[in-house]
Amino acid sequence: MNYSNFIQILKDWLETLDSLITQGIEVEAVSDNKSDIELVIKAMEIGLYCFNLDISGAQKLIKPKQKHNLGVLAEIKDKYYKWLNLYTQCRIYWELNLIANFLSRMTSFCEETLHKLMGELGENYFNKNKPNNWVLNRDKIDEELVDYLITKETYNTEELKCWKAKQKGDRDYKLNNRFKQRNFVDALIQFRGDSKKIELWQTIFQSFKKLDYWVEKRNYMIHSAKGVSKARMSEILDKDRKAGIKNALVACESDQILEEIMTINRLTCQLLHKPETSFVDLNGRYYIYSDVQDFVIKKLMTDCLE
Repeated sequence: MNYSNFIQILKDWLETLDSLITQGIEVEAVSDNKSDIELVIKAMEIGLYCFNLDISGAQKLIKPKQKHNLGVLAEIKDKYYKWLNLYTQCRIYWELNLIANFLSRMTSFCEETLHKLMGELGENYFNKNKPNNWVLNRDKIDEELVDYLITKETYNTEELKCWKAKQKGDRDYKLNNRFKQRNFVDALIQFRGDSKKIELWQTIFQSFKKLDYWVEKRNYMIHSAKGVSKARMSEILDKDRKAGIKNALVACESDQILEEIMTINRLTCQLLHKPETSFVDLNGRYYIYSDVQDFVIKKLMTDCLE
């Protein structure tokens, strides 16, 4: 995804076209070519912003008058899925053998999916005055739900009990790690008693557990003197399994991580009644990046050569 180099090459070419226009050489043809090149640059800049997870930057590039000229790329102005972008980047980084980046995006994907589930299933239970902090709203959350969470917490149970009893002042209780967040989603789904959603969530939950080991090993592998690679991932997993480390015994093989991510992706869409997308496939298109590629090739190979 080396958009930056391509963008610079095309900007240099634009300078050449400007020079030709200044000299009065085939002004009309050169002007049309320049307009197409500018659109190609904009398309690749959109891709670059998306790859850096700067969706607001990408959306600002799409001006109302240009939406028609950008075709399907303009759709992200109104419809963008961060979880799908993260999933796609996991695929890309894995295929490019950029494992440090892959592990980082895998972790972000897991976080984003949990946030999506919490936000849509339990929106009313959070303090709206403290957005994005996942602070429980004492006045909104059901007492039975809190009791269930207390039985599920693996640590800081006393903190939650005190919060419920309003002890130690009126402190916030934040769902500030993936374990608390998963327990919260589990409680929401279990209490609503929808057997289909419970079944979907149980599969999603198991996939999350298979990825826990890799989430926790990410920093160790990235900062290890031996570096990180697909082979290194397998070596570390084998070593930890032989040592009887619990998470390692539950973990999926390194070459199955993408399959677990895909499972989480698909079943989360079903659980939230979202339409599944053709991009959620190990051999499918690469979301916005395939659209950028198609747009650029068409412009450069057809429009710019006419």
